[in-house]
Amino acid sequence: SSRPKHKPLPPSSPFDGDKTRDIPYNDYARAVTRIRSIAINIEAFRLKARSDAKGAPLAS
Repeated sequence: SSRPKHKPLPPSSPFDGDKTRDIPYNDYARAVTRIRSIAINIEAFRLKARSDAKGAPLAS
C-alpha cells in the first residue's frame, strides 16, 4: 500500500506541510520535541528576566 504523499498537519504544528512532507517521522518528532523544549526554555527565561527586572517594563 502506498502512503499518501501529503496529509494535512494539525493546526498546532509549528511547521507547514511543505517543509515536513519529506522528513521521516522520527526526525519530525525529534524536531517538534526540540522546538517545544526551546519554547519552554524561552518562556522560563522571560519569566526570570521579568522577576529580575524588579518591575521594569519589558521591551516586548
